[in-house]
Amino acid sequence: MTKGFLLLVSLILISVICTAQFNPKLAQKSLVKVMVTANGKAGVCSGFVWKKGEWIVTSLHAMKPGGEVKVQYLDQFWRTATIKKINIEADLVLLEIKSGDVPSGVVALQAYSSKILDFGEEIVAIGYNSGSKGSSTRSMKKGFVDPETLESLIPASDRKNIEESGLPKIDLDIIYLDGSLLPGYSGSPTYDKTGSLVGIGNGGLEGGASNVSWIIPAKFLSDLENSSMTALPPNFAKIAQHFSAEMEMTVQTENPEEIEDAFAEEYKSYTGGDFLFYYTKTRTLEELYNTSYDPGNIDKIVDEFQQSRLQLDYNQMSYDIYEDANNGIVVAVPEGQPFAYNDVSKIFYADLTNFPQGYYFSLRFEGIKGNFGAFSIDETANQLISNLNISMGGPSSGYRIDPEYSYSKTIDNNNSIAYIMLTGNSQFINTAGIAVVSVLYITLLKDDQKAFYSIAEMVVPVITFTYAITYGIDCVNNYNLTTDYCDYFESQTKIMCAAHLATFANKQTKSLK
Repeated sequence: MTKGFLLLVSLILISVICTAQFNPKLAQKSLVKVMVTANGKAGVCSGFVWKKGEWIVTSLHAMKPGGEVKVQYLDQFWRTATIKKINIEADLVLLEIKSGDVPSGVVALQAYSSKILDFGEEIVAIGYNSGSKGSSTRSMKKGFVDPETLESLIPASDRKNIEESGLPKIDLDIIYLDGSLLPGYSGSPTYDKTGSLVGIGNGGLEGGASNVSWIIPAKFLSDLENSSMTALPPNFAKIAQHFSAEMEMTVQTENPEEIEDAFAEEYKSYTGGDFLFYYTKTRTLEELYNTSYDPGNIDKIVDEFQQSRLQLDYNQMSYDIYEDANNGIVVAVPEGQPFAYNDVSKIFYADLTNFPQGYYFSLRFEGIKGNFGAFSIDETANQLISNLNISMGGPSSGYRIDPEYSYSKTIDNNNSIAYIMLTGNSQFINTAGIAVVSVLYITLLKDDQKAFYSIAEMVVPVITFTYAITYGIDCVNNYNLTTDYCDYFESQTKIMCAAHLATFANKQTKSLK
């Protein structure tokens, strides 16, 4: 064998190594769906085959004391599994199949990469988005947080619970994401662009409308294999509660196929243009307020109403949360109001036909892809306001900015947010012959590649507003005395807060409470 031939072989091998890349078809053969049922409830997450066909790795927090664990190979073969080993500090569990053979075609992952990922490097997770029947990939980028530990990422509201529980360890090394993992991706295998396993999807902590998520570095797989813990601790149900954004629903059956159908019906998707929204959860206004990016304007409107003796029942206000899988946008819609996309106007909207009749409200969402890197958030906001004056400002002789409710903030080097309130310059008479004023409340999100805004439109009857601030209304203790007025102001507050809660996924700041 000549040296020239050896050199040629070496060059070929180097070429193959350099051009290796993530192959979703191959990754599917190692992917599994994990379903855990207990006490009439079911949870679904992702996992992967590790070292041997009978071994499955997934997120520990998805387990339930006394729960039945089933694993689905290759999107069709269900098997029963039990816990073999756990690693509380890294939130990992190793399952072992106890009934049925491993189906032909399953490929067990044998190795991982412990390399340090560069900022902005592409990361791909493959899993079961919202418990879907088929798997899909989730492309993200390596973000920046310093130090890159769990403690640096999570909201302060969760920090105490995690410190006390040790699930995961508060100073655990993590891989921070620019973008979030949707529900169902806990336990998912995550790869770099060469196809090397670099981590395990994790998260599900509350972060306002969005969820806080990250990746457990794959290096902790060795600790899991060497762990001496083989069962859930006695207080596991309590210590896992802070993962409140995990997918779970009440079920009437133990049949995994029927449970799959129930999840598919509950967690629907909505597509339009470059955006793909999934329903993720329902939360109260109080829950969202306590972890929102900036609740300042919610405080202002509540204070303003209280000063005007308008007492509303904020406890009955809840929101359905939808997250965009393609661009990392999160929106809130008043609970129970259908979410939809208009193919003609290219706008997502909430169908508010269940709102009180006789008033006009609308809640819409629009995203625009393009090169926004050259424009500041304020420049983008001014252009949006100009466009709205042209398209909607006619009856009101245009809009003016309310400076009390309008301001912008920089989230990080790439993301900015603006809150804007616009009030019509003049009253106008609506089709019912009533004098009204148009008010718009807008949240504008911008990064280098897109702008996205939520807009709540409220046509305020002058007589309704005048009566309320003159005499006051008590919708908490005396709702039946002023039903019409209460319905109006509660509806106005619901959609204004909904517009305000639009945000980027997985963006945390020191303003979190």
